[in-house]
This record gives sequence, C-alpha cells and structure tokens, in this order.
Amino acid sequence: MQRIVYPNAPNEIAMKLQVSHPVYCDFFTPHGCKARWVEYLWGMEKKSLYTLLVHGSKRFGQALNGISLSWESELTMRLHLVAMTVVCIAAYFLEVSLFEWMVLFVLFGLVMSLELMNTAVEALCNYVQAEDHPAIKRTKDLAAGAVLVASVFAVAIAIILLGPKVWDLLHAS
Repeated sequence: MQRIVYPNAPNEIAMKLQVSHPVYCDFFTPHGCKARWVEYLWGMEKKSLYTLLVHGSKRFGQALNGISLSWESELTMRLHLVAMTVVCIAAYFLEVSLFEWMVLFVLFGLVMSLELMNTAVEALCNYVQAEDHPAIKRTKDLAAGAVLVASVFAVAIAIILLGPKVWDLLHAS
C-alpha cells in the first residue's frame, strides 16, 4: 500500500493516513481528516455526469427487468403484491396517519426485497446444481425462511396498526 503525504497536513496525521486513494480534505484536526469530498474512491475514476446517467439508467433498467422476471416466475411475488394492494386500500379507508403509512411502506419494501433476493438465490442454486443436493436445499430453505419471517412480522405489525381502527369501525355501527 502506498503512503500518500498530504502537504497541508501535520506530519503525524499524514503518517496515520495509509490509504491507496487520494482524499481531498478541507482541513485537518488532531483526530484526523475532515473530508468534504472524496474524488477517487477505491480506485474509481472521476466520471462525467453523462456517463453516470447512462450507466445509472442501464442499471435501473436491469433492476426493473429483475422485478419483471420475478413477477413472471414467482407466484409468491404476485401474492405479496396483492396483499400489499389490499393493505393499501384498507389503510386508505381507515385513514391511517403519515407515520403508519411510513411503517407500512418500510414493511412492503422489506418483504418485496427479501422475495427478490430469495428468487435470485433460488435461480443461482438451480443453475449451480440442477439435481437435488442437501446444501442447495438448505440454502433455498434459509432464503425462503427469511421471507417468511419478514412476512409474519409484517402481518403482525399491520394487525397492530390497523386492527384497532377496524375494531372501532365495526363497533361504531
């Protein structure tokens, strides 16, 4: 690893900074560098805004393709989306607060993200080992278990958030 000496830094701080990428600092304190901007991060070169936008849009398209593939191939993804829609409709009519909406959307994101990861793990396992193998089965079961745990807790939290409102609505009439 190459030691980079910072000309404006005190010698003892420059000796402690052993990094392989240049860090441009606004000022130094006795506790280290207070960097406002890191121009080169882990070997990435500075890129133009156009290049970042092109690569970013390409990656965004790939991510949307992954969601589309999961929608086409996974029944559980479609079930989660139906459940999310039902909960959103119920929450709208029950007039939940902004904080409760935020909690619900965090839960939706968590369950959907884990479902996508489970789909990716299953696809990779099927590619690596087409036949049944105990290690592949264990890996798939662990990934599915993560989705199940998140789903169970999401349902429990949804019941805690929406249950009292439904109860009040049923007993008000």
